[in-house]
Amino acid sequence: MAKPYLHEAWYQAAWSDELSEMGSLTRTLLGMPVLLTRGSNGGIAALVDRCPHRFVPLSRGRFDGELVTCGYHGLVFDSAGQCVRNPHGPITERARIRSFPAVERYGRVWLWFGDPDCADSAMIPDLSFLDPLPASAVAHSYMSVETNWLLIVDNLLDLTHSDYVHPAFGDFVTDAEMTVDESKDGLSVGWIARDQETPHIYRANLPSDRSDIWLRSNWLTPSTIVVGTGATAPGSEPEWSLWSLHGITPESETRSHYFFGFARDFNLADADFTLLMQNAGTAAFVNEDKPILEAQQMRVGEADLFDLDPLVLPSDRGAVLARRRLRKLISAQPV
Repeated sequence: MAKPYLHEAWYQAAWSDELSEMGSLTRTLLGMPVLLTRGSNGGIAALVDRCPHRFVPLSRGRFDGELVTCGYHGLVFDSAGQCVRNPHGPITERARIRSFPAVERYGRVWLWFGDPDCADSAMIPDLSFLDPLPASAVAHSYMSVETNWLLIVDNLLDLTHSDYVHPAFGDFVTDAEMTVDESKDGLSVGWIARDQETPHIYRANLPSDRSDIWLRSNWLTPSTIVVGTGATAPGSEPEWSLWSLHGITPESETRSHYFFGFARDFNLADADFTLLMQNAGTAAFVNEDKPILEAQQMRVGEADLFDLDPLVLPSDRGAVLARRRLRKLISAQPV
């Protein structure tokens, strides 16, 4: 039996710009085929991509404003999933499709998979620090990864892997001072490496041979992670930040949607620097993280990682605490 997901939560389903006006997109999310549409009013609708009659994907049908017509037998459904026309007879109570609460915020489309009456938009992960940033200072991308979504979360909560998987980013995390702080929204794992040789990626903003380098990975339950980093002259307070932003949404037990982006709070108008940042980060995720994670999944198989009794290192603390919190939340949600 598939292990349950945390349904009482918001997950990123798409980037806003993936859905053009009157556009549609189909993705499998938390094991369910989901049809996303943007109607003539600009709003987002999300329905199970399966007609309740003979289960043909609605995404193969015809779209007209807020309506979708099944391409098999012509039943018409509105954006809430209610059948509004049955060319074969009366509309019965069963002639409806499950819909999901959808909110567009921070350039992302968020879906709630639990009880619709509990879908509080205040629970969407807080990324409001992005709001004042111009488009020239942010970038984003997407890839599908053949691995369990929690293995990606683990990877981002233990950044000591960077010293071995991402050598171009420097070699300082393993020996850095590490802290873990829990909050009501998730947890934060921080590292600071003092008086280090300044890695190449930081020299554009800190042309100094030595620096204090900091990293902080903020996990926002269940699957949003913001990694902040910066460097200062030794002993100084941080004055600037680079962020990589990660939305990990399970497709299945062994496949995940990985939405990642980049932002910064300096040189805001420098679009060329943004492109450089995006290219370097994307290359790292696609060419370095992805092969490691997919190889790991092949060895883990369908087992839960901790059912295999892994060796636990001190750097695993954040990932272990996150998994414990998720198990507690999943066990507490309505059946």
